Amino acid sequence: MAAPVRLTSTPHILQAMSGSPQHLGTIVATTTKNNHDTAVPFNNTGDALKSRPLLLQSDAAFYVRGVTTNAGTVTETNGVYVQALQPWVLWLRSDEGWVACLAVTGTATVRVFELI
Repeated sequence: MAAPVRLTSTPHILQAMSGSPQHLGTIVATTTKNNHDTAVPFNNTGDALKSRPLLLQSDAAFYVRGVTTNAGTVTETNGVYVQALQPWVLWLRSDEGWVACLAVTGTATVRVFELI
């Protein structure tokens, strides 16, 4: 019997759970609402991202949540706070097709990957 493999880092754990993360694009969030409005390919996703597991990582702290329409927003009270450089897995529900991000201060460049 082979010895079990020890997973020692977040990327190793994520890859073991879900294969290889595929880069979808970047959302540049400011301290005002930002999801579909400036970020390609997230500007007209609709059904494309529904029920998808996403990995998000940013250069600055931000709030995030999945939303059901392209007009959906995230705030300090309804979003999840994610620290800078912290990988965050967001699994969108079956009715959520968009990602809303809001920078805590200044600008947050959020890289988005699909876990496949």
